[in-house]
Amino acid sequence: MKNKVGQDAFITDGIMDANLGKRVQVVGYIGFLEAESILEYNGMHMRVPITDNYFWIFCPAGLETPLGETSKAYAPDSWLRPIKPDDGVKAKDKALETS
Repeated sequence: MKNKVGQDAFITDGIMDANLGKRVQVVGYIGFLEAESILEYNGMHMRVPITDNYFWIFCPAGLETPLGETSKAYAPDSWLRPIKPDDGVKAKDKALETS
């Protein structure tokens, strides 16, 4: 697994193009699920698209789903790129070097 609960990540792939590139927080581990498995949450049944480890993700700006907009959704590990804590520092340093 690339991601861990409590870290931030970017969405790099998905069913809804509107979510690509959004920054999210990984808030919970669901487990390893086979493609086409059914995930049940709050009485709703959702089919997972690929075989992977799945996480709950949170985005205060909102995420698009086939059922509408929400701030919490699920995503497979391979569709998330973890953001390392020092990524922001390196970006600032690069900006200073090029100034």
